[in-house]
Amino acid sequence: MLSYRHAFHAGNHADMLKHLTLALCADYLTRKPKPLVYVDTHAGAGAYRLTSNHAQKKREFETGIGVLNNAPNPPEEVRFFLDALTKTGLDLTQMYPGSPLLAASLLNSDHRLQLFELHPSDFPILQQQFRGDRRVRCYQRDGFDGLLSAMPPKERRALVLIDPPYEIKTDYDQVAETLATVTRKFPQLCALVWYPIAQRERSDTLVRKLKKLSAEWLVAELNVAPDSDDYGMTGSGMFVLNPPYLLAEQLRNCLPWLSQQLSAEGFFQLDAQSG
Repeated sequence: MLSYRHAFHAGNHADMLKHLTLALCADYLTRKPKPLVYVDTHAGAGAYRLTSNHAQKKREFETGIGVLNNAPNPPEEVRFFLDALTKTGLDLTQMYPGSPLLAASLLNSDHRLQLFELHPSDFPILQQQFRGDRRVRCYQRDGFDGLLSAMPPKERRALVLIDPPYEIKTDYDQVAETLATVTRKFPQLCALVWYPIAQRERSDTLVRKLKKLSAEWLVAELNVAPDSDDYGMTGSGMFVLNPPYLLAEQLRNCLPWLSQQLSAEGFFQLDAQSG
């Protein structure tokens, strides 16, 4: 199915958690002057115009980046995240960067990016977005298959983002199965899995499966409303396989503030295990 378009949801509360986590991981992994590959399995269009018909339909960006842009006294981690968004060169009142553009702004000249996007409308936009950037290769290909083909990387260091639309129930199983195969091929990778909280049983089952893949993991969830099986997505989560050792502390410092800013009914959860 290819009906999903992230343009409807760009810059919302789920993007705040996803991209904050991505920015913190990318920052840590780029501190060492060593080669690194970033793989994005569902790269989308790369950037999204907040004045477009898609974004204006539900104006979800107002519940995310619109709030943080005007929030006073953000924690250090959130300030870093907002600075990273600004570093993309976009006017955040008009445009919001997707994960590939954010990652590209944080990676160095000796790093590679492999971006997979299957949607026939989004792929040409993604390709145009990175035209001229020799670090980046864009592929109009299924991201799960693309990730399997990209591992193990020649750099022996990898940061991976897996965030399918979960349009169909089998997406949950495919995420777990794909990451299980990838970790057998290259157990050292740092993998970030975003998931929606729309039906708690599904997300909890996915997380239980992912926890079995490594002795080192982190789970962060951010809800903007109480759990409900009837009212769509009430929050989202990030599962991080082999997280940077600073990540748990960083998220512990900023998730309470972030939750408070994004919703009066908001709450968060943070759990981590190190080997």
